[in-house]
Parts: sequence; C-alpha cells; structure tokens
Amino acid sequence: MSASTRFRALIEDFSTALALPVDRETEVLVIEAGEMQAIVRPHPLDLMRIAIVVEVLALGSDDSIANIAGSSLMLLHRLNHRAWTEHTWQILIDDQNMLGLRDSRLLAEMTREALEDWIVEGLERGQTLASLWREAIEGQTAESRVEIPDWRSQLSGMIRG
Repeated sequence: MSASTRFRALIEDFSTALALPVDRETEVLVIEAGEMQAIVRPHPLDLMRIAIVVEVLALGSDDSIANIAGSSLMLLHRLNHRAWTEHTWQILIDDQNMLGLRDSRLLAEMTREALEDWIVEGLERGQTLASLWREAIEGQTAESRVEIPDWRSQLSGMIRG
C-alpha cells in the first residue's frame, strides 16, 4: 500500500470512528477544539511520516507583539518554525504570527487510536502554551518587561533539551 493510500485510509478510519465528515478529495484532517485547530497531513519532506500542526493562538501583527517578553522568545519560536522537520513537538510562531506546535510520526506506526491520542496530546500541550502566552501578554506593558518563569519546569516535557 502506498503512503498516500495508507494516509487516506487512516484518516477515513479515524473520521468514521468519530462520526466526522470524510473528504476524500483532500489529504488534510482538521480538528477544531475551541480556538485551537489540529491539522494532520502527510509530512512535506518524508512520505513515510505524518505531520501535525496545532494552531494555538493568533498573536496579531508584528507591531502588536513586539514587546512580549523580549525578542528572544520570538526568535526561538521563529527558529523552531524554520527547522520544524528536524525535531519533535516544537513550539513555533509561523510567518503569520500563529503560535503553534508541530510534530511528526511514522505513518506505518500510526493507528486510529494512536492518531486520536496524538491529536489530544497536541491540543493539551497547546492549552498549556496558550495559558503561558496569555499570562505574558496580560502582564506586559510598554514600560516594563515580564520575566518568563523557567519554561522547562512549566511545560513538563514540551521542550526537550
């Protein structure tokens, strides 16, 4: 079975089990959860992998987020966006200022149940990340900078060193 056929079969099985509409014309599965979206698609560089993007929080224009907790956070997330195919569960800010998470897994190891667990894991990580960013945004003023607590202790497994 080709990777494309295997991916479509996985998405159809997943959608049918959860009574979601099946779109046989696309190779993308979108799950909306509140203000977040989990987008599952074939990996863009490796046909044997499946990729997920969890869109967590639209941050607005570059001007509106320029002072958020220092430019080092912005740089970190933008670098993650550029190198996302190299690591698992990356936190990123894409070119449209969408704060998100990305991961990829081997398609051959993915079952309907594993896909559901993976999507839930991404959405749970997204909730934690959104909370941290909202705290940073709410605490930020033009006159003062907010100190961000140690991310490793707060994200418990989200960032891998």
